[in-house]
Amino acid sequence: MKKEYTKTRVVALLSVLVFVFTLVLSGCSIGKKFEKPKTDSDGNDIINIGEGDSNLPPDAQIVVGSDGQSYLVDGQGNSYVYNPSSPNYDIPVTPVQPAPTPDVTPEQPDPTPDVTPEQPDPTPDVTPEQPDPTPGTDEEETTESTTTVYNALAVQRKFGFNKAYDNFAGFANFYLDTIRVYFTYDNRDWLIEFWKGEYAMASVGCEIGFYYNNSPSSDTNAPLAASLGEKKHFKAVEDKDAMFCSMELWQYVKSTDAEPVKRIDFGRRRCWWAASFENGVLEKHSDRTSLVMRGMIEFPTYEMMELFVNGLEERGFKEGSTSSYKNVERYTVSGKKVTVNWRYYDEDRFQGN
Repeated sequence: MKKEYTKTRVVALLSVLVFVFTLVLSGCSIGKKFEKPKTDSDGNDIINIGEGDSNLPPDAQIVVGSDGQSYLVDGQGNSYVYNPSSPNYDIPVTPVQPAPTPDVTPEQPDPTPDVTPEQPDPTPDVTPEQPDPTPGTDEEETTESTTTVYNALAVQRKFGFNKAYDNFAGFANFYLDTIRVYFTYDNRDWLIEFWKGEYAMASVGCEIGFYYNNSPSSDTNAPLAASLGEKKHFKAVEDKDAMFCSMELWQYVKSTDAEPVKRIDFGRRRCWWAASFENGVLEKHSDRTSLVMRGMIEFPTYEMMELFVNGLEERGFKEGSTSSYKNVERYTVSGKKVTVNWRYYDEDRFQGN
């Protein structure tokens, strides 16, 4: 009886872990794709949030201004400072942009006649420049965006993230390869992680996540920081630390395919966690090298960018062209922007697990 009782407890514990882990990694799958958001009269992107959440005002929307500040706009058009880390979405009732729409709308007809005759001049200069950055995607993509992609339903936004989540992925039928780069910056330990693989035997996808821990490692040596980081629990970054990033994913559907199929093109957005998925499966669960990911991150400082690059080089990535999906295990630096082409590397194999 004692052995049977112990066995029952083990099975129950594993079942709970699988359930919790499935919730964590499937939070993003509620919105399978990030569609192009609507814009307000100022040209700021608007993301609808909180559907079914009784703690939020009816028809609530988040507007992220060009200054990076997030505002919540209720159904009556009132605006408030938005603080996603506040319990129960407790929004301070202090208008920040009262009635923005009426102020902007009547002003538009006046400047239009002044601007219209000037538009033909700059248009020829801008139009031929746009095709250049598109094929490479790793050099001169300068289109600004004020959107913060934010999934309030993702469990790790509230409860954080650590390596154990990746270790239990297989129990939830998530077959993933990862890059985990740890470094110490600005008196914090940071984790920037890439994922690619098959999710729940239903879709293929890729992710980039940004996390931090306020107890920095005593030694900033990269290998030691990584070994300590493997044992830490990290918080998801707040909106102010979100970074612009983009992702592309190609798949060799069959091992005999000479060319891959492009599955994902996640355009440049400001994110705390970027995630995108498409219907599909891998030819073999154990082989994620049929997926090629290109991920781009724009860092706030050169120092932070260099620390991340050091972590990539420690993992065997070499500086070189990333303009083609065929140039894999490579990275390109342009200003504070790093683009990574990734196919074969996996953190667990690198660590010898």
